[in-house]
Amino acid sequence: MIKVNLGVVMEKRGISSKELAKGIRFATLNKLCQILNCQPGDILSYDQN
Repeated sequence: MIKVNLGVVMEKRGISSKELAKGIRFATLNKLCQILNCQPGDILSYDQN
C-alpha cells in the first residue's frame, strides 16, 4: 500500500490544496507497484528541468 505524505509536505512548504490543483490516481500507482513488486520511487522521479 502506498503511504501518502503529500499533506505533510504541502504544510511544510506553505502550499494549499487550492494552489496544488493536480490529481494523481494512487489506485493506479498502487497497482503498478503491486504488479512490478517495486516502490513508487522506483518508477517515479523528479527533474527540475
